[in-house]
Amino acid sequence: MKATKGRQARTPKTRVKLPRPGAKIKPIELTEDLTRRIVDAISSGASLATASNSVGLDPAVFARWLREPGEPYVTLQGLVRAALASPEIAMLTAAMLGAEKDPRIALEFLKVRYGDRYAPVDHRAPARFDYGAVLQRVWEERRQAEVEGASHLKQISDESAEAEIERLREQERAS
Repeated sequence: MKATKGRQARTPKTRVKLPRPGAKIKPIELTEDLTRRIVDAISSGASLATASNSVGLDPAVFARWLREPGEPYVTLQGLVRAALASPEIAMLTAAMLGAEKDPRIALEFLKVRYGDRYAPVDHRAPARFDYGAVLQRVWEERRQAEVEGASHLKQISDESAEAEIERLREQERAS
């Protein structure tokens, strides 16, 4: 309804017919209209419980329908499976469109969706001994040799580095 000058728009009132006290409650039947309304709600991103509540259906009854064999339940189950995929597909499409503008979105998508291939993983094998520490010691020895001006220390340093590396390799083979 349109708002007129000085008045707000009114929402139409929904008529609710409550059963008389003591009346037998009629169970809700699975109809095409009910199925369409539930599937539309799920396609919009609603959870199964929210979709069933939106049509006045107890979520426990809906869950039972999703386990029932035979028709019309098998058809309902197929429609619900397809409806559950719809919001995901819509978000994937939005992510892909966003990735065209910002490649970081594409990379984030790849990390999340295909984590086994694109997520950061430490591929380095655990070192059995620390080559970095050995090289650091060799560098320090060479620097010390340069400072002292003793060229024979350079030779000793090279020999000690080779000997240390060989010793560590022997330890690795032994273990």
